[in-house]
Amino acid sequence: MSDKIVRVGIFGSTGSIGTQTLDVISQLQSSGVSCDVAALAAGNNMEKLAEQIAEFKPDYAWLSNASKLDQLSKIVANDRINFCSLEEIAASTDIDVLVVASNGLASLRPVIIALETGKRVALANKESLVVGGQAVIDAL
Repeated sequence: MSDKIVRVGIFGSTGSIGTQTLDVISQLQSSGVSCDVAALAAGNNMEKLAEQIAEFKPDYAWLSNASKLDQLSKIVANDRINFCSLEEIAASTDIDVLVVASNGLASLRPVIIALETGKRVALANKESLVVGGQAVIDAL
């Protein structure tokens, strides 16, 4: 196995699939697999996202609720975290795999950006394919 650390970004980190993904990453880390959480993005659950940031210490985070984002940035005592857009996260060279478990169309453009920049995308979101299927296929 390679010594390369696989850096994962998770859109929808506070939902069912996102939390299960984080559980799998924790188990992999416990068994010695080099896997790291580089980015977390959530819709509205600021409290759960704050807990995830404290535990996994990602480089990037996003919260769709702008008023709660200001509050979150005050709660999180991690000076190195970068609160940025989904597009910026998707384009980051610090992420190898992007898990997209968010609902709605907010992740369509980031999915395309991630694919165009050579990332592996684990898509658990039907909206991206239903609405943007051809664009996603073209980005592959």
